[in-house]
Amino acid sequence: MLCLSVSALVAAEAAGDDGGEREAAAAGHRNALHAYVFFLSWLYSAAEAEVRAAAAAAPGAVGAPALHTQPAAGA
Repeated sequence: MLCLSVSALVAAEAAGDDGGEREAAAAGHRNALHAYVFFLSWLYSAAEAEVRAAAAAAPGAVGAPALHTQPAAGA
């Protein structure tokens, strides 16, 4: 969907449309990208919190994920 919108924006520029319309369209695309990045960061944070909660519930469980571990000294 975003690719189609960007293509339309480029085509409008080539056709010589009004600069104000082009600027408004670019601002709309920028806002959509900001919303998408926020959504992805929210998903990542929620997934990371879920993994941490699962790891805390079963600290010695086999297959429990290790988050942000530091390399062993001398390794």
